[in-house]
Amino acid sequence: ITPVGAGADYAYGLVVQPDGKIVAAGSANNGANDDFALARYDTNGALDTTFGPSANGKVTTGLDAYNNYGLAIALQTDGKIVVAGYGGNSASAPYENFALARYTTTGTLDTAFSGDGKLIQDISGTRDYGRAVAIQADGKIVVAGSDYNNNEFIIARFTTAGVLDTSFSGDGKDLTGDIGNNSAYCYGVAIQDNQKIVMVGAIIGPDNLDFGMFCYTTNGVLDSSFGYGGKVITPVGAGADYAYGLVVQPDGKIVAAGSANNGANDDFALARYHSDGRLDFKDGKANSDVHASTDQIRGLAIQADGKIVGVGAGSDGSYNDFVVARYTTNGDLDCSFGYTNSGRRYTTINSGTELAYAALVQSDGKIVAGGYTTYYSTPNTNRFALLRYTTNGGMDGSWSSDGKVETSFTNNAAYCYSVAQQSDGKIVAAGYAYNGANNDFALARYNANGTLDTSFGANGDGMVMTPIGSGQDYASGMALQSDGKIVLAGSTWVSGANSNDFALARYLTNGVLDTTFGTNGTGLMVTPIGTNNDIVNAMAIQSDGKIVVSGYSWQGANSNDFALARYNANGTLDTSFGTNGTGKVVTPVLSSNDICTSVALATRAASRWWPAESVIIASGYAWNNTNWDFAVVRYRMNGTLDTRFGNGGKSTTDFNAAGDVGYSVAIQSDGKIVVGGYANIGDTRFGLARYENEIAVPGGTIFVGH
Repeated sequence: ITPVGAGADYAYGLVVQPDGKIVAAGSANNGANDDFALARYDTNGALDTTFGPSANGKVTTGLDAYNNYGLAIALQTDGKIVVAGYGGNSASAPYENFALARYTTTGTLDTAFSGDGKLIQDISGTRDYGRAVAIQADGKIVVAGSDYNNNEFIIARFTTAGVLDTSFSGDGKDLTGDIGNNSAYCYGVAIQDNQKIVMVGAIIGPDNLDFGMFCYTTNGVLDSSFGYGGKVITPVGAGADYAYGLVVQPDGKIVAAGSANNGANDDFALARYHSDGRLDFKDGKANSDVHASTDQIRGLAIQADGKIVGVGAGSDGSYNDFVVARYTTNGDLDCSFGYTNSGRRYTTINSGTELAYAALVQSDGKIVAGGYTTYYSTPNTNRFALLRYTTNGGMDGSWSSDGKVETSFTNNAAYCYSVAQQSDGKIVAAGYAYNGANNDFALARYNANGTLDTSFGANGDGMVMTPIGSGQDYASGMALQSDGKIVLAGSTWVSGANSNDFALARYLTNGVLDTTFGTNGTGLMVTPIGTNNDIVNAMAIQSDGKIVVSGYSWQGANSNDFALARYNANGTLDTSFGTNGTGKVVTPVLSSNDICTSVALATRAASRWWPAESVIIASGYAWNNTNWDFAVVRYRMNGTLDTRFGNGGKSTTDFNAAGDVGYSVAIQSDGKIVVGGYANIGDTRFGLARYENEIAVPGGTIFVGH
């Protein structure tokens, strides 16, 4: 404990010299005002008597006749000591401003700096609070802080002589601009190896203050290759989050440290970023805040380069909009995609609710998101909605001029759940539509420019509606056979059984039902799995033409379980699959409700004990008696559980003990399994988990928030 002045003394920062001596900086009260203050200690903690004008290891400096607060310290390569903070008259203009002092190695003011070793500099024209300092490789001094209104990060760069460096932003200083009339507080600054400048602090997000970070190029403009236009905002806890400091690791990664509110108290908090602002954590899970409120992935697709595309919905608190996000193979948002360096894009079609259920990466790399849009009128109307994006996330103007296509079916109530591309480039969309009394299976086919293909369907309008039974029919999965035939899978209400059953329909390439498929040449097949509700959510077609359908089946006692059925190419159940040759299998994942939402075919990687093997991957979510978790089940090709995966063939993943739902699965070229949905991290966000296709431990580089 070291008394420095006549009153209260505060140490705010320290550095360790190469010789091991410790220099602490802060402020000391002289009985009337606060002054900059330094103390230097030997390695044993004793004050260094070779330091300071009184040879007592202590220095105080009044920069003017008012309060001066030293809040940060940095050490030059020549051993000189730089202290930054703020000072000035708090009662009248020009009020407080950035304050800076440089000391020689013995603790005297360095007169080669600003003539007398100290300066006070106005930055914004109002109150300016310097809170952090860093030294560039060329010796220039960077000071960062906030302005009085707390709406801006502010920064200034000084030459080694102590004058504003006009090669930086034209006048040596910059304000990050009004951040949506919201609060912004800067507390830390660091220099990257490429001499770009990173500032951290807190910025108001959708609900609370979040970790905030800005990056400047060496010439003083925001770095557009960093984060979103030079800015990154990261929610960490459930409440207000503050980043108070940062370091740049030897590998270039940035670590920000501060506090995060857990809803009741503040906790220590860390976030690590790649050098371009992408978050970097490693537990096989990723979640990203893509809109202002609730976000969820409903569809996944893998690009040829391995990047992962997720589509779904993001809410601004009122209605959902279409959202597409692209991730690198490491699980980070791809900053080359979407709005400037954000990795994501959300799109409003009209003023109602919109949700994307299906993702398709075309052969040319363009991305199609399929779902529905709602028009609130009398009566309300729902339409198929297909949006096409360029490879960098822009709207594709060659698809209906604005990248958006809407399709109305009879009675204007239609929902798209699946999209696929034919070998000729045409796009097929599937779901269900209202016929005036009930919902029917629905198909639409589009030309490459987004117009309906009039060669498809009996009415020559590019649309097909198919009743399966006399009740409600919902198509939720679609796949194209190698011969171009289209298979739809869904659920149909069976009035006699008073429940839903699995249902299939197969169409010829012109949209007419295929009479070589299903029951009695109808092109349709209905299958009960249990004795109560059986719901289909997805399907896949094997290379041998067999059809795998997945969903869930009510098993009583408040329990749904994963359910799969496999069919031969003619629509009959495949008796080489499932329990006792039934062609069906029901799998409880946990002890309560288990909902299968997606299915994929994959190859299990070879190991030293087992050769490579084709497997079936079913994914969804399972109730752990408290909340939902991602769930993945791996089956062998005969329908038995592959017990070499996870816990007896099953794996569940919890993101944050608050409810996580998996909606879609995709398989990478290396066989790894990617599941997308939403993760509840204080709010609902896009969530991804990746699994090895040999063991159930998720693996890969991920990030938390964004």
